Amino acid sequence: MLNLAEPHVLSLEPYVPGRAIENDSTITTWAKLGSNENCLGPSEAALTAAARSLSTAHLYPNAKRLLVIHQLASHLKEFAVTADQIALGNGTSEIIVNLVRGLLGHDERLLYGWPSFIMYRQAAHAHGRKSIAVPLTNNFDYDFSAILKEVYNKENKVKVIIVANPNNPTGNYVPHQEFKYFVESLPKDVVLVIDEAYFEYVQKPDYQTSMALALSRPRTVVLRTFSKVFGLAGLRLGYAVGDKEVIAILCRIRDPFNVNSVVQDAAMAALDDSDHLRQSIEHNLTLRPKLASGLKSLGFFVHDSVGNFVMAKRAPLMPSIKDLCQKLLVKGVILRPLDMYDLDEHVRISVGTNSEITQLFEVLRAVLPGSYETCLLL
Repeated sequence: MLNLAEPHVLSLEPYVPGRAIENDSTITTWAKLGSNENCLGPSEAALTAAARSLSTAHLYPNAKRLLVIHQLASHLKEFAVTADQIALGNGTSEIIVNLVRGLLGHDERLLYGWPSFIMYRQAAHAHGRKSIAVPLTNNFDYDFSAILKEVYNKENKVKVIIVANPNNPTGNYVPHQEFKYFVESLPKDVVLVIDEAYFEYVQKPDYQTSMALALSRPRTVVLRTFSKVFGLAGLRLGYAVGDKEVIAILCRIRDPFNVNSVVQDAAMAALDDSDHLRQSIEHNLTLRPKLASGLKSLGFFVHDSVGNFVMAKRAPLMPSIKDLCQKLLVKGVILRPLDMYDLDEHVRISVGTNSEITQLFEVLRAVLPGSYETCLLL
């Protein structure tokens, strides 16, 4: 009998997203803090545009694709982006998958830092391609020396490198000069992908977007998304900007109607709503320190983050992260355990609303051993 599927497919463990809000009538208020969503939701302008778009849902969506691309180019006019330097995707996840499909040969490898966004590893595995995970440093920074060592080992045949800046789930970022030196050290034929899903949230003087770099270095693209600061995670739209030849490959192998018309209209309206963008960034700058300091007061070690989330490590006398997340779940608080990232002692917590963060702290005080003062003594 013929095999139902290739071994690499059968051995693939499906991606497990953050928990959705469950249908539990005993919980009246949920604090959904596990998926790095924008707790303010989409802008009113985006919601209005999405609702209006439904009246043409019987039509295929490609008519508006170029409108979105041209508006993105206008939005990025400081970098002189042209339409043929932009590709759209059903979220950046689809773009990552298509980069693997379109660029990696059977004996070529994808390289990424670990832990980082798990879809890098998943995309390679799902397509039977080899990958190299280079461990981050003890402080969860990229180890560029180790990465370059792997790249220049010709036996590895590294073809594509993905760097998340900022990184998920750690919240770290790479300073501009350090990243520039790394890029200048790369072989010219290596494809460099810079994932900037969280770049809008970064407020550091030594951080810069890599957009100019992607438009000047061949075989380089930047990935961005409408799922985070724009609050459109449920509608799915990501985009790649950079080298025309890479963009052409992405456009060649994408599904014919991969981006729906509702998100196209919503995204165009979101791009024009600078007030909502500003409010989302300001909310994060205000509430992230509150989230971090409150977790520290309860005994967690909280890693510094520039994203709309923090990564926290449990104290020794606390329940395991798995047990702790389950205890919180039954009380209406959803967090993201990081065991899939080989961080069994860590949890990722999104920056929610003020009421969601307050609910988190109240539930933590109720479920931690003895009282939260116990953890302060550790």
